[in-house]
Amino acid sequence: MGQRKWVSIIYILIGSFVGGLCRFLLSTWLNRFQLNGFPIGTLVVNCLGSILLGVVLSYGILIEGHLDREALLEIGFLGGMTTFSSYTLESYDLIQKQKFGYAFFYMIGSPIFGVIGFWAALVINGGLLK
Repeated sequence: MGQRKWVSIIYILIGSFVGGLCRFLLSTWLNRFQLNGFPIGTLVVNCLGSILLGVVLSYGILIEGHLDREALLEIGFLGGMTTFSSYTLESYDLIQKQKFGYAFFYMIGSPIFGVIGFWAALVINGGLLK
């Protein structure tokens, strides 16, 4: 593996660590204010991750080449903070490529099949959330 690839991996590790820590701290703090069990912290973190991804990509043109922005910020920090930002970026990318059928299936299928898969794993393993 080349030196550039190792640098990208280190950026991803650092970004993921910081992003995951931010997710934990922010969502834990915000979830104290739940409304009838609604996970406000997770909602805020997911939306914030998507907003930050838009900001990073918008300003990315200005800082292109100065650091491995994709590895550190997009994959590392925002990926560690929330995979929802990746979901948003991939949905946007499909729409930009005018692959509307794929975009629709991806945008609808990801949450539906994610929840079904989660539920199926619980059932198969003999337990449901209590």
